[in-house]
Amino acid sequence: MSASLPTPSQPAGNSPAHPSPTLAPATATAETEEQVFIARQPIFETKTQRLYGYELLFRSSEENKYTATDGRLASSQTINRAVHSIGLDAVVGEKKAFINITRDLLLEEIYCLLPAQQTVVEILEDLILDEEVVQACAKLRAAGYGLALDDITDADRCVPLAPFVDIIKLDKSFTDDLPHGERGLRLAEAVGHLASDMGANTEAEGIETAEQAACLAALGWEFGQGFYFSRPLSAEAAEAEYGA
Repeated sequence: MSASLPTPSQPAGNSPAHPSPTLAPATATAETEEQVFIARQPIFETKTQRLYGYELLFRSSEENKYTATDGRLASSQTINRAVHSIGLDAVVGEKKAFINITRDLLLEEIYCLLPAQQTVVEILEDLILDEEVVQACAKLRAAGYGLALDDITDADRCVPLAPFVDIIKLDKSFTDDLPHGERGLRLAEAVGHLASDMGANTEAEGIETAEQAACLAALGWEFGQGFYFSRPLSAEAAEAEYGA
């Protein structure tokens, strides 16, 4: 199936190191005045460096570090905060929201709390792609949600979800090998060809240099995220840069 995710229209900026894995804080309730946080990792088009969306990540404080040990709790809290405490519009504006999800939460369909046309659900690398998971992903796509495979280290992992995947994400350890390492180039080329056959898009994680970004763009990889595009900055700076 052909990927149906829309093309972004907002430029990333003029500097080669664009912002930002930023925190989006808000007050949870008037009664408790509890501060809640979501980290935002921007995702860009590799060729145009236009902002496409944000991967939303659980954070427990302003330190902007992942400290959770329970992946299920972290994913559910991120979704809850994006929907109820802060509001998705305040977090990503009109851009795509990428949400990591565990097996239990996928089967429980917690993603239904989020708007389908704006949400891309990421299947984590440790999630076994058995028949129950494949059927849950088919149901997710039928409901209009985007589906991404996170941290791919083996092209064969994409095969069970081939009819449903919109975006395949290359693991950072392979991006680190680019632009000259044979290991990274071999997997990037293999996944790129497979994604083309599947009608899916590709995204590389952990892009840290202009050479890596140029290599991936030349290989036809559509999206990327990493410190080359985005260095940490305050939420206020992100608002001024992107409007979200």
